[in-house]
Amino acid sequence: EAFDGGKFAPPFWPGTDYTLGEAGEDEGVVGIATITAPTPSGVSWYRNPTVLPRFFLVRRLLLASTEDDALHDLAHPDFKPAEEAVVEAPAVPAQTSLSGGDVRVERYSPNRIELRVRAAGRAFLASSEVLYPGWTATVNGQPAPLYLTNGAFRGLFLNAGTSEIVMSYWPEGFALWAAISLVCALLAVMGAVSGDRFVTRTVRTP
Repeated sequence: EAFDGGKFAPPFWPGTDYTLGEAGEDEGVVGIATITAPTPSGVSWYRNPTVLPRFFLVRRLLLASTEDDALHDLAHPDFKPAEEAVVEAPAVPAQTSLSGGDVRVERYSPNRIELRVRAAGRAFLASSEVLYPGWTATVNGQPAPLYLTNGAFRGLFLNAGTSEIVMSYWPEGFALWAAISLVCALLAVMGAVSGDRFVTRTVRTP
């Protein structure tokens, strides 16, 4: 069954508390509650009482080679977002068994996230955080790849034991534009200082 962009699984993502949708779009969707009456344009607010945490461990992966395949798996009625995740990484070996564990958010800011995860075995950390270009991750101080998970979000493989995870956002080209901005600011300051000196000398001329 092809994904048509409607209903809630997706775009009513597991990590989303509230969403807007056409009136009656929650019909037949288990666990979705309408919280406002339809507007004159036929739009209602919906609440997801079973919203998942921002970061959580899943027990099973579904590997997809294309975006269409991933969306198809996500829209399948048997998909269990609290237990499994769809990863767009066909080169990743299939994981027959993944461990659960504890996930703790140590720090959360727009450009840096720090997590501590304890897992009994090989694990996969799923999230409701979008994988924008520029996001990178380290696990116990070592670079670790982020995988496109559940259509748009960040996912990460972890080994058994305690993992100290840091996700950082550094947009591509940011250093170049920061350097250009700094040079422009310095030139502006130098121009202002030179202008002040010129005015002072002009005033003091008999």
